[in-house]
Amino acid sequence: MTFTTPLPEGIYHEDKFYAMNTDFKTWLKIDELIQSDLTEETKKIALIIALAYKNALPESIDAALTGVLDFYSGYNLSKGNNEKKLYSFEKDAPFIFSAFYSQYNIDLFEVNLHWWKFKALFNSLEENTLFGKIIRYRAINLEDVKDKERKKFIRKMKQLYSLGEQENIADAVFAL
Repeated sequence: MTFTTPLPEGIYHEDKFYAMNTDFKTWLKIDELIQSDLTEETKKIALIIALAYKNALPESIDAALTGVLDFYSGYNLSKGNNEKKLYSFEKDAPFIFSAFYSQYNIDLFEVNLHWWKFKALFNSLEENTLFGKIIRYRAINLEDVKDKERKKFIRKMKQLYSLGEQENIADAVFAL
């Protein structure tokens, strides 16, 4: 992303342009599919490609999927990234909404944003929002916490905001 060139509206493959859906809500659905445990990979790939492209798509599935992954990542694919997942757009939706609204005064239900703009804003969310605090709790290595009371508190927060088995993190929080 640069200020001197417009944000991409699609991808080029073999010198041909393929328009993509650029709205962040579409890409959140794509992220959901990528993260899903849908066992039928061909169905998953077909759904992702159908959401991503507006009209025509590259002739080969590999080229179409590469285009999706390039656009999704902002052409910034990192190989071998084994970092622990600290957020889920789906499970953290209420907290992400709140952080965007409080920090940027953006109502994510009402706005249309290019995926790359959304990601830039998302990656710059402040730590003092509840979402920022949740990310910090998830990132803490309990072995590094020496104080017993602090460790107990962090463990409780990690369980409360876990991305594991819970159906919806917000439901768990509001059930307290």
